[in-house]
Amino acid sequence: MLLRCAALCLCLLPVLCFSTEYSRKEGDKSINFSFNGLEASDYKYGIGGKYWKNNNIALTGSIDFGDSDLEVFIDNGGAVTSSNAESDFYEVSFGVERHIDSVSKVSPYMGFEVFYSKVNSISENVTKRESESSAYGISALVGVEYYVNQDISLSAEYLFSYSKSVLKSTSSGSRTKNNISDFSAGAGALVLSVYF
Repeated sequence: MLLRCAALCLCLLPVLCFSTEYSRKEGDKSINFSFNGLEASDYKYGIGGKYWKNNNIALTGSIDFGDSDLEVFIDNGGAVTSSNAESDFYEVSFGVERHIDSVSKVSPYMGFEVFYSKVNSISENVTKRESESSAYGISALVGVEYYVNQDISLSAEYLFSYSKSVLKSTSSGSRTKNNISDFSAGAGALVLSVYF
């Protein structure tokens, strides 16, 4: 993932740095739509925004949410059983971006964000298992914002995150609770911004 992001940045920078200039200024605002893993087919079901404090500093925020249902059929030597799983999640994040050059068509940036997320899931096979996970943390990010025109931009960013989470689960009447600390490097995102 890191290599794909770096390759994308290296390919775009030399070609686009010398094209038309676009300038961000204090008070500029955008609505943002995020896609996971630098793939446009994987929309995160959320919406965010960006507010420029000056021509190099932008404040960001987003609310992401979603759900999934999955049914799996298992053939145990002629006896077919099914397993159902449902989950839903939401995440809220706030951050700051520091743009190195906000007047060219390509604007590299770095920053950080803080986040809180919650996931609820239920799975049923022979027994019913319910789990709830909540996490909070901080992410450092690096990225490049490419201005298609003055009102639309595409950003590719890569996040390094540290989080603390609590996982609670119930299965067959027994309950467990786990506290987990995690460092992850590898979350890439593609962001479409519409300025107004």
